[in-house]
Formats: sequence, structure tokens, C-alpha cells
Amino acid sequence: MSQSPLSALLSTKDQSDLVARIKRGDPQAMGGLYDRYGKPAYALILRIVSDPSAAEDVLAETFVKVWNQIGSFKDGHGDELGFWVLSLARNQSIEHLRAASGDSPRPNALENPLLFRSIPQTIGRGRHPEQLRLFSKACASLEDNERRILELAYFGGLSAHEIAQKLSQPLAKVKKSISVSLEKLSGAITSG
Repeated sequence: MSQSPLSALLSTKDQSDLVARIKRGDPQAMGGLYDRYGKPAYALILRIVSDPSAAEDVLAETFVKVWNQIGSFKDGHGDELGFWVLSLARNQSIEHLRAASGDSPRPNALENPLLFRSIPQTIGRGRHPEQLRLFSKACASLEDNERRILELAYFGGLSAHEIAQKLSQPLAKVKKSISVSLEKLSGAITSG
């Protein structure tokens, strides 16, 4: 059984070498990046767009964006490259959904949360298995409503206001739930 690309972290040197080769326009390096992150990116995209054909298109758009934006990638800790690719995949998926529904860009309830910025740094310092175990435990401890709100924000790209409308809940309750949930998850990551 093969390891998940995100569970087999690239060493900082290997990641730096791969990024440098892609920045120089090496198509084989880009192929290696796709081989490593294509499946998890596709799984995430499919989870969001729910259409295999659209997911393939979004995956292609994601890797074109990776190729075009690799110069903006700040190499540093562990396997941040994988998280960067998955972040681009998520953002491309949300943009696809918005374009398909005719929606204009709007803020997402989880725009740049500290939680997601801190994950690669803690995992990159060699605490990966324990951090993931703690994170999974924290996710399981979320109440159903907290989990649903985070799913709508992360996978649906909805704003807090849209989530409140969709769930018929007061906006203040939705915002509080997001804050409490992210605090729980962030605490799990930093406690390891």
C-alpha cells in the first residue's frame, strides 16, 4: 500500500530542489509535483465540486496556476509545498463553483485563518504523526453544528452570513462557532 503524499513529507532540501527546478521551467519536476499531489488535490476538488469532469478541469487549472505562481511560493519548512498546492486546489474549486452559479467574489468565512497557516510549520518540524492524531481527535470532538459550519466555510466557500442563512442560525452564533472551532483545532495542533 502506498503512502499518502502528505504523510510522506518531502525533506526541506528535496522540496527546495523541486521548487527550484520548477522555477527554472523543468517539465519533469512539474510532472513529479503532479505525481505527488495530483491525487490528493483531485480528491479535495471532487469533494468540493461534486462532478468528476469538472474536477478534472479544476485540477488542470490548479496545476497551471501552480506553474504560473511557483515564483510566489515561499519555501521554508517541511512540506509546505503540498499545503500550498492543496490551498490552490481549494481556491480554484471555490472559484469554479462561484463562476458556475454566477456569483461574484466575496469573502469566505475562513479567509486566511491562523489555523491553516500554522499547520505546515508544526508538521514540518517533525511532529507530523502526533499532530495529525491530535488534530483528528480535535475534529472528532467538534459538535455536529460546529463541524457543519466549518465544512460549509471550507468546502463550500461560504461567508459567515451565507452560512447563517443556509442553516437558519443567527449570524453571531455562526461567527462564534467558527471562532470556537478554529480555537479548538488550533489548540490541538499547538499542544503537541
